[in-house]
Amino acid sequence: MRQYKVKRVLTIIVACLYSFMLMRIVQGVNLFGDMVTIIVVVLAILIGSTGTLLLSKDKAQEEYVKDKLEKDERYINIRKTFSFYFIIVVAGIIPIILVLLNLNGIEQVSLSSLAIFLIAISLIYTIMLDIIRKKV
Repeated sequence: MRQYKVKRVLTIIVACLYSFMLMRIVQGVNLFGDMVTIIVVVLAILIGSTGTLLLSKDKAQEEYVKDKLEKDERYINIRKTFSFYFIIVVAGIIPIILVLLNLNGIEQVSLSSLAIFLIAISLIYTIMLDIIRKKV
């Protein structure tokens, strides 16, 4: 159980830092331009993640049971199949989108546009995995 809590805190920290960096790219701000903001965000993430770890024992137990359920072999096989086809579809759509952009006269794609696209794809993927988990 303790290992699960540590893994959960590390996942929260990595996800928050990743999303913070993506949002800085979307806004068009230099990633490491203002070090004070970065230090404040890192401290807030650390305090928040350890605070939720200490305050939510019931939630951690519930998530632990849910995580065990996810390790069900049938769910894993369905998730693997879905992930494979999702990657195939995304890999097929990206060239089509690039061709359409080129036909409209767009020759360069900005980093913020790529970050927004990555965020949208991740949200769609997460929502679809949640739907699959509820069906299984």
